[in-house]
This record gives sequence, structure tokens and C-alpha cells, in this order.
Amino acid sequence: MSAPPNLVVVKVGGSLYDHPRLGEGLRHFLNELRPAKTLIVAGGGPFADAVRDLDGWHSLGEKISHGLAMRTLEVAGSFLGHITFSGPREWVYQLDWWDTELGLPLILEPPHFVDQYEKCIGPVPHTWEFTTDSIAALAAKVANARLILLKSTDIPAGTPWPEAAARGWVDAYFPTAVADATFPIEAIDFRKWLDERFPCGPAG
Repeated sequence: MSAPPNLVVVKVGGSLYDHPRLGEGLRHFLNELRPAKTLIVAGGGPFADAVRDLDGWHSLGEKISHGLAMRTLEVAGSFLGHITFSGPREWVYQLDWWDTELGLPLILEPPHFVDQYEKCIGPVPHTWEFTTDSIAALAAKVANARLILLKSTDIPAGTPWPEAAARGWVDAYFPTAVADATFPIEAIDFRKWLDERFPCGPAG
């Protein structure tokens, strides 16, 4: 499985979903990455949080609630497609996600991607320590692609990933997912980016 150069994985944190200018801002951000082939990984945000609440009320257990939360990521991806591109986008889930003629950017369908990863490469946790941060990292790893994490907080450059995980800036499995990574990883305080670029909303 040999990936071409100029691939980018963009993880969009679910904490950004309440920002009124997320769709337009994300569209501008992705345009700045061209001509790279880009894969979007949508965070769970309030969709996954709803499952956490249900688990708290009904004691579903971590394995069941995590599995349900994984299924909500399709809703999250569809949501991002609608606010960013004014309509749904084509999904990709295969390990060689770049090997497609579908329109760009692509949106990852996480549950089936993780299934493929486990069948072909190895197991991952089915617990809350494994979220879309790590899924995006695995998608970047198989492609040796640049990984960009769009967050609502600043992760100072050079912060060791175990420290970032301990502070809750990335999920607990992320340091394992990026161990010995040969691809570049960048974290951006995208809430700040949006407020600076579009303080009164995007023009047009």
C-alpha cells in the first residue's frame, strides 16, 4: 500500500461545532491546503456527548456506549458536509483512502475504517480513550500524510504528546497512535483562527 505525496488529514474537533462561522471558515482553510488531497475526520462533539449522557443515565457500559458513539460520527461527518459544502459529501473508509476519484475533500467514515484497520493492521481500544484524534492519526499513519488537528484550545508547539493527553488536549491513545510517526503533526487553535479571520462573519 503505497500512498502518493501531498496528502493531508484534517481532524475537526467537535468542540468547534457551536462556532457560527465554522462552515465558511473551514471551507476557506481547506482551500488554502490545495492542491493537497485532503481527508476530513469529524469529531464526535455533542453527538458523542449525547451517548455519554445516555450511558450515565442507563449504565450502558463503556464498550456499548463507545460503539454507539462511533456510529454517531457518520452524523457528525454529514453535519460538517452540510455546513461546509452546502450538501453531503462522499464517504471513504478504506485504508488506502487516497486511492479514489471522488470529489475533494474527502470525509472519513470512521467505524468501517477502524474495522479495516483492525483486520489488516492490528487492534485498537474500544474504549473512550480512543476517539477521533487517534482515528485521524491512524488515517495519517497509513498514508504517511500531514496531520492537522483543529482544536478549540492552543497546544503549545513542542508539547510531548503524553503531556497533551494528560491535559485532555488529545485523547489518551493518541501518543500510542503517533509513536514513531514519520509524518508531520500540527495542532491549531481553530476557534482563535476563526475569530481572527472572520471577526464579523465571512464576507460574501
